[in-house]
Amino acid sequence: MEEPIEMPAAPGFRELSWTMDSAVARSSSPFSLTEQVYVWPGQRWLVVCKLPSMPKAQALDWQAFFADLNVSAGCFFVREAPFIRTTEVGLGLPETDGISAGGPALNTRGWTPNQELVVRRGQKIEIAGRMRQVIRNVDADEDGKARIEIWPAAGVLPDGVPINWQDPRGVFRVLEAPEFTWNAARLQQGFQFSAQEVILP
Repeated sequence: MEEPIEMPAAPGFRELSWTMDSAVARSSSPFSLTEQVYVWPGQRWLVVCKLPSMPKAQALDWQAFFADLNVSAGCFFVREAPFIRTTEVGLGLPETDGISAGGPALNTRGWTPNQELVVRRGQKIEIAGRMRQVIRNVDADEDGKARIEIWPAAGVLPDGVPINWQDPRGVFRVLEAPEFTWNAARLQQGFQFSAQEVILP
């Protein structure tokens, strides 16, 4: 995968929408109406980013960003909105504890011992370059270890993979280039774009 690039810093998003996309299918019998649910391992984030009107310098910066990406050829980092990030909890320098066989739960270590709520239900963290959402509140034991349940589930991971709880980010690819429109006030009108998480084979 090519090296992801950073989005322009300004202006900030007016709105940021996250959607969970899971490879799940459901079928119902037309006769008995009984249903079957088929669950495959695919899970990824979809995001819609909305930006406000902006002056010329910022507008040209965003246009150059999409040119640098060559639309959907390149990829870029997306972070949670700053006011949603949970930075007052999660004490320690956590990492995976042992080799993980993959799945929605991970053994971790490196938290502050006997610390309650090192990560909270709903909080986003970054593991192995992917943004994950914590499913349940997590406390660390007397050894600074904790078992974390997450979505998307993790694949096979080696021992000692860092867990980023302060500034988690994911890698995304834009679905199509936005339209850039200028108005009479010499501002580029606000625009939006959709992107999907990049998942390597």
